[in-house]
This record gives sequence, structure tokens and C-alpha cells, in this order.
Amino acid sequence: MPGHKIRRRLTDSLDRLFLNYGIRNADIIAGQTKQQNDLLERHFRRKCDVFIPIGHPFPVQEIKKSEKIRVLWIGNLKPLKQPEIFVRLAGEIGRTNNVSFVMMGRPDGSRKWLAELMEQISVIPNLHYLGEVSQDEVNRRLSEGHILVNTSQYEGFSNTFVQAWMRRVPVVSLTVDPDNVLVRQRIGFCSGTFAKLCSDIRGLVENKVLRKEMGLRACHFARKNHSLEKMVEKVIGLFE
Repeated sequence: MPGHKIRRRLTDSLDRLFLNYGIRNADIIAGQTKQQNDLLERHFRRKCDVFIPIGHPFPVQEIKKSEKIRVLWIGNLKPLKQPEIFVRLAGEIGRTNNVSFVMMGRPDGSRKWLAELMEQISVIPNLHYLGEVSQDEVNRRLSEGHILVNTSQYEGFSNTFVQAWMRRVPVVSLTVDPDNVLVRQRIGFCSGTFAKLCSDIRGLVENKVLRKEMGLRACHFARKNHSLEKMVEKVIGLFE
């Protein structure tokens, strides 16, 4: 086995060991979602003492949507995030001239896996990979964009969800929907299958009214529940 793989496994094992020790011995545990609380109770027989939402500053950029519909994917390029599904999506839908697909994120997979992914990206005319970009550039792209797609196998509460919502961008997720917020608040879709993912994206691309209404609800929800003030208020409450 190559040395870097051995080091990675050793590092992952140590991280898991320290994390488990911290959870078992923490005086206070803060969580973000009920799903996290359920996992905590199932594996450690503990519960979250407080729920602290992700907090983001309100946008400073002008939120001005481009004429061309922009479908965005943001995340590190690694197998867990399944970026190849977004590439397939762009191939299925991106034939229309009024839709552009954009990927942003740091390459983080094996050399062979990344080479195969880049080859797939190169043959899709309406798909553009920008590489790793700054948070300011991410926010600028979201301010101009229309739909954020998430293809991860699993993750916690993604920061990009809140960044998108604050900029009137609904989220269409393949599997990740923390506490069913996308469906429950009607600020996006949790598709479940690739076929449904394509259908949900087509629906938003073709229905400007639905896209705008969903984006406005998302913005209202994020400003009410995910402001920096809301997060700081919860953190200060831990020490009172």
C-alpha cells in the first residue's frame, strides 16, 4: 500500500479516536440538526444540549440574476461529493442555449479519478469548471446564479445551502436534506434519484415563477434563521 494511503488511514483513525473521546467527555454538546441529535443518541447515548444554526452575514453584493440561467455546484472534488453526477446532469440538460452549468471547488481525489472526471467535464459544452475560488467569488456567482445542486452522498448542514438561500437561490439536492428543511420550507427539492434530479432541475429551469418564488422563500428563511446575530445569540447563551 502506498505511503500516503497508510498516513491517511492513520490520520483518520486518530481523528476518529479523539472525536469519540471528546463526544463522550464533553460538558456541553452543540448540534445543528435533529438528525445529528438522533445519530448522537444512537451511537453515544447522548443528546445535543443546544442547537446552534449556521450563521452567515447578509450579502453585500447586489443580487442581480443573469439572463442566462446558471446552475451551480460548489464543493471539493472528491468521491464523497459525487461531482460526476453533476457532470451527467449537465450532459442531460445542458443542451439548451439558455442554461450554463458551473462547478467550483478544490480537486481532492486521486490523480486517476480526477483525470477521468476532467475528461468527462471537457466534453460537455455548457459545463465550466472554475477550480478552487475564493468565498467572495463563490458569493458573487451565487448572487448571479439561479439554482444550487448538491450531489453529496451525505454531509451535515452545508454552508453553501445558507449562502445560496441568502442570495435567492433554491437548492436541489440528490440525497442531503437536513431535518427535511428543503421540502418542509419549500425552498428546494431533495430528489432521491438521478431521474428525479433531472426532472426537478428542468422544472426550475422552465418555470421562472416557481424559481423566483422558491428563491424568495429561501432568502426569507435564511435571514430569519441563519443570520450571524442568531448564531452569536445561541453561542452566548451557552455561557449564561
